This record gives sequence, structure tokens and C-alpha cells, in this order.
Amino acid sequence: MTAHTRTIQIERASVDAEAGTFEAVVFSAGEASDGHILDIAGGRLAKEMPLFVNHSADPRTQLGVLTNPRKTDGEVIYRGQILTE
Repeated sequence: MTAHTRTIQIERASVDAEAGTFEAVVFSAGEASDGHILDIAGGRLAKEMPLFVNHSADPRTQLGVLTNPRKTDGEVIYRGQILTE
């Protein structure tokens, strides 16, 4: 059995199961799981990123795409879209 660690926090109120969209906290300020310190205020955001099953950038494991980033005081939130094809 493989253990999985939650890497994003999905905002339940924003989930549209029919459209396959959701909003998720993708980054938050502070120490990341790999020990790196993230500074949201100083970060530049990609307008679009692939959404993978894990951190392995293998196109066979791409679930969807993350778009429309926005910053809050300590978080970066993206709009997720699950690929259906």
C-alpha cells in the first residue's frame, strides 16, 4: 500500500463536480515539506501549471491544469480543472 501526503488544500465550497473545477491552496507561506522556506509576497506566479498525481512531472500522471492564480496574505490559490480527455 502506498502512502499519499496531501499537497494541496481544496476549497470544498468552490468544487463544481460537473465541470471538474475547484479552487485550491497550492502554496502557503512558511516551511514547505521539503524544508524550503516560501515567501508568498515575493514570489512570481505562473499563469498556468499542470496538475500531476504527485511531484513527478510525468505527462502520464497529469490530472488537469491549474490556472488563474491569486495571492492572499499567506497563500497562493489556483483554479483547478480536471482533464476529461
